[in-house]
Amino acid sequence: MAIKEEVDKFEPGNFLVRHIVSTDLEKGWLELAATCRLGQAMQFQMRDGKSAAEELKARFQKIHETHGSPFAALLCGGQGRGKKLYGAADRDLRILEEHLGIFPLAGFFSNGEFGPAQGVAAFHEHSLCAVLFYPAETSIEEDPEN
Repeated sequence: MAIKEEVDKFEPGNFLVRHIVSTDLEKGWLELAATCRLGQAMQFQMRDGKSAAEELKARFQKIHETHGSPFAALLCGGQGRGKKLYGAADRDLRILEEHLGIFPLAGFFSNGEFGPAQGVAAFHEHSLCAVLFYPAETSIEEDPEN
């Protein structure tokens, strides 16, 4: 389902993925696990492990180029990731280690999350959230004793 339709051309990230929960091919309809607006732009989305891994690699590489390696992280994956997406439960973790390094990490799989999608609050089941911890920058004026 299109999140916002005020764009000249739809691109990745312009759609919220929602599951098809039933169909009636004789009547020609699909039932989604969401409520749609009349006339709302829809597009079939195909999510596979290879494209998900490539997107994640690019994001972690950009983070590393900009900020370097964190000293710790929290990694939370939605129910649509892990073994269901990649065939292996730890693929997201391996990609993180490959691009950001090895450091203390905690995490879990969840049933989904609420988060922004182009400024709109939405429920996501296939997302991966990473909280990366970096040392706080200390200004010259701060007292290092405190």
